[in-house]
Amino acid sequence: MLPPTYEESGNRFLKYLGMGGKVSDNFYNLADNRVISVRKRSTIAMTIFNLHFERLTVLVGSSHGWLAYYWAHSNMNLFLYNPLSRRQIKLPSVKTIPLAEEILRDCWGRPQKLILSCSPDEEDCRAILCFGPRGNMAFCCPRQSTKWTPFGSHFHENEKLNELLRDACIVRAYDDFVYSTTQKQLFCITQFADIESWDLGDPTSPKLNWKKAGDDFRMWYSCKYLVFAEHSNRLFLVRRHIMTHMGPDGSPVVVGSHYERGGLPDTVPYKTTGFDVYEIDREKGEFIKYMDRTLDGMTFFIGSTGHGFVIEERDEMIKPNSIYFTDPDSHTPANWDKYKTYGGHDLGIFNYKNRTFSPCYYPCDIQKVERIQPTPIWFTPSPSPASKF
Repeated sequence: MLPPTYEESGNRFLKYLGMGGKVSDNFYNLADNRVISVRKRSTIAMTIFNLHFERLTVLVGSSHGWLAYYWAHSNMNLFLYNPLSRRQIKLPSVKTIPLAEEILRDCWGRPQKLILSCSPDEEDCRAILCFGPRGNMAFCCPRQSTKWTPFGSHFHENEKLNELLRDACIVRAYDDFVYSTTQKQLFCITQFADIESWDLGDPTSPKLNWKKAGDDFRMWYSCKYLVFAEHSNRLFLVRRHIMTHMGPDGSPVVVGSHYERGGLPDTVPYKTTGFDVYEIDREKGEFIKYMDRTLDGMTFFIGSTGHGFVIEERDEMIKPNSIYFTDPDSHTPANWDKYKTYGGHDLGIFNYKNRTFSPCYYPCDIQKVERIQPTPIWFTPSPSPASKF
């Protein structure tokens, strides 16, 4: 899904307000290699609403044809929005999460990411939320629940981690999670690479299937994603390598040198430099193997928001043994931060076999990147990732 376009309005009132007239959502269809525009209603009231919508909401999820937003400058309440049908579904208030009132006032309940287990029109759908700076977890049943049900431990129980940090109480922050529709399980990974499997069948009592402590220090504090191949029932961990400041020649830049010349760290873009993929035992959480220059013909889709997914069927327009990626959430600036030079630009296609990059709609050459706002995201218009518009 690409940034929307705004056409000039012939209405004097809208021109006076500095607003465009017609607004269109844009979708880049990989299968057909073309951009599809879906025009929104263009009445004066809808145009004003669309303008405020872009300014006051934050996108935190994209899965099964629905986008998840929250109101950034008011109550932080969440809702689902279907950009094709224009339907909206309200989710329970974040105030139903058992957090102290002062924590909510300080925005510690701010949503980070939300995924759906399936279409919210299905009765067994679960909306799964990661929120707050500590990466806590909660879930609800869209259309049915009146509150969020929290789950997951607040602190790490990793013996190696506690030993290394001298028995300090380390907050159990969740980095990423993916839901398997075939296995009816939620898989999560924490900041320190602990992996968990959850059964969310009971809306009021989530069940932990298993927990595996992360013992590979290289995984700690790294950018991590989980994806699940539904047809072959395989779970994968994708580790993303990012150069925080990349120079025009592709070499790392020392930020301090830019300060000396009066510049800012933002004058140099960040850039993904590669990926490593590991297969995980979906029943125990143990590492099965490192995927050495092959994804067994599969294609992975990952990004800052949304439900990472895998395409296993061959498609001449989709490159096999490749990772299609969008901007990393850890580096993407907020929409209201107008002073950032870069953001949303770190996207493309990584050929896992020969370790090379190629563009995906936008250029991937470091000398040509510029800020893209809003950040492009993956959007699947139906429960099947391979389906087309």
